[in-house]
Amino acid sequence: MTTTQKTSSKKLKKLLLFMMAAIVLSSTINLAKVPVFAASKVTATIPSYKVELDYEDVDCSTSKYPLINYKGITYFPMTWGYSRLLGLTSAWIEGEGLFLASWGTYGPATSDFEMPVYKGSKNPRTVSAAIADYPIYVNGTKLDNSKEEYPILNFRGITYFPLTWRFAREEFDWDTNWSKETNTFSIHWQIDDDTSSYYTVYEENESGAYIEKNISKSVPIREEIDANGEKHTFYTVKDADEYYFFDYLSGKLTKSEKRESYTAYENGDSSYLPVGHLSKDLKIRTDIEYTRDDIPAPYTPFIAKGYVSIDGKDYFVDEGIAIEDAFHAGSYVFVNARRYTGYRMCVSGNYELYRIDTSKGTVERLDTQYAHYASMKLLGTDKNGTLYIKCQQGSDSCQGEGGTMEASAYNDGYYIMNPSSGSLRLCRRFVYTDGDILTPDGHIYGIFNWKDRIERLY
Repeated sequence: MTTTQKTSSKKLKKLLLFMMAAIVLSSTINLAKVPVFAASKVTATIPSYKVELDYEDVDCSTSKYPLINYKGITYFPMTWGYSRLLGLTSAWIEGEGLFLASWGTYGPATSDFEMPVYKGSKNPRTVSAAIADYPIYVNGTKLDNSKEEYPILNFRGITYFPLTWRFAREEFDWDTNWSKETNTFSIHWQIDDDTSSYYTVYEENESGAYIEKNISKSVPIREEIDANGEKHTFYTVKDADEYYFFDYLSGKLTKSEKRESYTAYENGDSSYLPVGHLSKDLKIRTDIEYTRDDIPAPYTPFIAKGYVSIDGKDYFVDEGIAIEDAFHAGSYVFVNARRYTGYRMCVSGNYELYRIDTSKGTVERLDTQYAHYASMKLLGTDKNGTLYIKCQQGSDSCQGEGGTMEASAYNDGYYIMNPSSGSLRLCRRFVYTDGDILTPDGHIYGIFNWKDRIERLY
């Protein structure tokens, strides 16, 4: 594809990803401003260079919340609208501070969210800002602003972040570029990279997990000059696979040969869960019954029924769901399922949580009892039987100017659940991951495909 086509394709991809989100939730938290406490003052400047935000120009000379420059670094205003536009979820909680987290791959959940405009009077060249001295959390981790080389600032009641590599690239997944030719600083959501990695856990045992790493690289194959003299570059995609062992004790990846279990995983012999993941007495299945044969796939009407087999005894879980996972916890078996959207291969992104009491022979759906969450994903149990859950997308997702944020940087996150009472204890607040690994010692590791690494979260 041409360079122009690549840019258009990226915009289209973002638009489609916005439209993919299944649920739009709301609450009453307004996130536009945070209080300004007594703090050290610094002098910053309004940029004289052009600023492009998500492919649109921003006029810093008259904006109420312009980008500013301090110590030679461009600072970005974390307003509700700007945060949402660039794939962040944010929340100001009185008495607890500011919470920010990246949404990762999928970002905001509406395709019609417009660039926010903050009209103001003409800005002076030099302005006064304050070093933020309230608690600030980024992707679930509390910052120590006193130790930051480029401290987080507060200007006109808005928190400003320095667009260093660490924050822009590593934490927010933003692409930032400086064009000397056009005197323009641009900020775009999602890093535009010709190489992407995707990690898949395909076997688990007591000491670690075996992982496939798929590497896709966009490679130029030829260049052509059109009738107008414009050069176009055409690309193809090359894929490669690498195999690793993830050691639970050290948290390190080492190169490994592809295991025989990989074929079983690819064939779905273990319900598409990693080989060795389910305990030997547990089996899961989803039975599909087609009700008409005159409508072609994927629109053929069907009835789906989910079952869990415990020591050979079947328990009917629910209708209209695909069973995803199951774990023993205490005297119960906990089950994850995702609900079909109406098409044979399409399920909701949200995880439903069920509890089977084998002593009573009962099955109970739990996730609907938690107003805070619409998705409760099982991570599993550690060697002590402690049950870990990833909770997301609830009614306390944050509403502000122009719409709703579908993930909450404050309420969502990793929790320990008491199997009997169902009470939750927070382990770590929300951070987007492309997958999670729970070790027997109770450590949680996040898979970050866009960072091309696995990081310890808890």
